[in-house]
Amino acid sequence: MTTLEVSSHIRKLALLAEREPRRVAAALDALWALQPGLFQDMFCLEAEEEAPDCLVFRDARGQAVVGRAKIPVWEVVRTYRRVRDLNVLAQEYPMLSQVELLAVLEYSHRHREEIGRQIDAYENRRVALLSE
Repeated sequence: MTTLEVSSHIRKLALLAEREPRRVAAALDALWALQPGLFQDMFCLEAEEEAPDCLVFRDARGQAVVGRAKIPVWEVVRTYRRVRDLNVLAQEYPMLSQVELLAVLEYSHRHREEIGRQIDAYENRRVALLSE
């Protein structure tokens, strides 16, 4: 498919979104699920132009966080490991969109050691506090 054809389809999709926003939103949700990095890549391209943060970014302490609430990625991943279900995870973190949750899981997959160390450090602190 050529760039021109893709642009044409996107324009038509935008027109359809004005008439049937739920239908287009469902189609986009399916697209993000098939290509979880696509939304973040698009958002980051926009960020290069307008300078907002990407979905997963580092806070002032250098910790990977997500969303406007700046929730640490390791906390979301720790919860996901416990619940093992994206829908349950969404219930645990209603302030995060499904796209943000997918971005967290993608990030944790690429940074397994970093996230693992942070979860281990938390668990060790927790055990130490409980044993006092």
